[in-house]
Amino acid sequence: MTLTIRAGDVLHLNRAASVQFVAAPIMLRLIRVREDLVTYHGWVWLEGYELDQDGDATRKREIFVQWAGLRLMSTSASTSTSTSTSTSTSTSTSTSRSYRDAVYGR
Repeated sequence: MTLTIRAGDVLHLNRAASVQFVAAPIMLRLIRVREDLVTYHGWVWLEGYELDQDGDATRKREIFVQWAGLRLMSTSASTSTSTSTSTSTSTSTSTSRSYRDAVYGR
């Protein structure tokens, strides 16, 4: 079964996704899946923003990864901007905590 991902989803990428993340796993906020590019079976091109420890975008990336290695940390619905300040803050804190837990094992 293939994971369904969409713009705004936050993904944890490590060695299971690609050898480029063996030493330094990253979190990626997805912009889009590059369906216009032909790939090998089980692989996909993704475009998104690499996130820092606080969940802030640090740079735009286009990466080639294995579908089976993608780990969904939060969906676009849970990371969307809210009109409530308290909800927006808790979402940011939750994303940051998930990032630290996934990457640093805390």
